[in-house]
Formats: sequence, structure tokens, C-alpha cells
Amino acid sequence: MLGSQVALGVVGLAAAIAAVAAAAGSVHRAPRGAHEVLIAGQQFTYPAVNVAAVVLLALAGLGAAVLAMIARGAWAQLRAYRRFARGIAVLGPLPGHPEVYVMDDASADAFCAGYLRPRVYISRGALELLSEAELAAVLSHEERHRATRDPLRFACGRLLSNALFFLPALRPLGARYEELAEQSADEAAVLASAGEKAPLAAALLAFEAAAPAGTAGISNERVDSLLGQHARWRLPSPRGAACRAARPRKQSHREPY
Repeated sequence: MLGSQVALGVVGLAAAIAAVAAAAGSVHRAPRGAHEVLIAGQQFTYPAVNVAAVVLLALAGLGAAVLAMIARGAWAQLRAYRRFARGIAVLGPLPGHPEVYVMDDASADAFCAGYLRPRVYISRGALELLSEAELAAVLSHEERHRATRDPLRFACGRLLSNALFFLPALRPLGARYEELAEQSADEAAVLASAGEKAPLAAALLAFEAAAPAGTAGISNERVDSLLGQHARWRLPSPRGAACRAARPRKQSHREPY
């Protein structure tokens, strides 16, 4: 799924770069094919424009806009993540888990954040809420996200989806990859629990019960996956994909549990 999203994004990005390069290569210092017009005794010249030139200029403009959106989006994401990281009150590493950092937060929370060097964070409230087996399942889940650098993958997918807005299939592909990544992390947690699903399921229910009212809950597909019922998924129709592409999407700099 990620491969399809990346391949489609690379094709769109390559097309945008090619359009900009072709437009740049077609620029000449000397006027070519210029027309002349006489107005009030004054002679004016203007370049000849045909359909091919108009199409090329339009594609070049679109390509330049894509490149500008990618640069702007990447810079905005980096700045937002730095603000997010500075706002995390870290107490120190979790005993026995040097790669896990404990947050001074009474709410139940656990996530993986970071792009090049992702880290796993867990709140003080989550440590008080979860049993030993449940905590081990949660840490295995987040460790999977850290090992595969999912925060970076998700950020790149969202960046391409926003910049290549004329490829509406990118967004549902990216959303589907995020769902599959969550299921893959769940499978890693179950495997670390000797094949037992109860610790992870109990942890999910504990986080769900402790979450503030109105927040997003556990997806039905994720629960079905834990129960061994894998739902079938198909690429949305072009009309449905276009509707999803038109909706604003909230950016996230962490990978929540």
C-alpha cells in the first residue's frame, strides 16, 4: 500500500519537475514568432502563443506550485514538530527501557514521535493505569512504529497528498497505509505477548475508557483485525477520492496509540 502511494507520488512529482524543466528550456532571449501591431502610429510587438505553448505554461505553473507546496509544507511540518517536541515534559527514560521516555502527564497516553530518530513516549497516567502485561503490549506496539519510522512515512505521505492535490487517490492510499501500519503494530504487540491478544485488547479498552469525551475512539477495523476478521478494502472511486481530497486534514506530529 505504501509502495502504491509512493509510486503514484513519484510519478506526479516527476511530471511536475519535467513540466518546469521543459518550460525553462523553451525560454529564448531573442523574440521568436512575434507579431506586430500598429496602434495610433506606434508599432508594438507581442509573442505568438499557440495551444501547445499555453498547455506548456499551464503545466509549468502547476509544477512550480507543487514544488513550492512541498517546500513550504516540509518547512511548516518541521517547525510544528519542533514546537510539539518542546512542549513534551519528559521526566526521563523508563526503567529497563532506555528508548522509552516518561512524560509528566496524568492522562493516559502513549505514542511514537520523531522523524529521523523517532522516540516512544508514555505518560505517567498510562503507567499507573496499565498492568505489567498491558504495558508490555503497548510498548511493543509503539516500538514497531519506531522501528519502521512510521511518523516519517506518514508525514511524507501527507506532504505528497497535499502537494499533489490533482492526484486524489493519494489520500485514501495514505489513510489506508496508516490503518495497515496500526494493524501491523498490533500484530507485533500480540507476538510479543506470546500470541495472547488479551493484554493488547485490555490496554485498548483502558485507553478508550480514560480518553476525554468526544475524542476519536478505536476503529472498528482495528478491533476486527484483533478478532481475526480482516475487512476487505478497495480503492475508492474517483468521485469519492475527489471528495476526500477536498476535505481539510489535521496534521499530526506523533503516532498515537
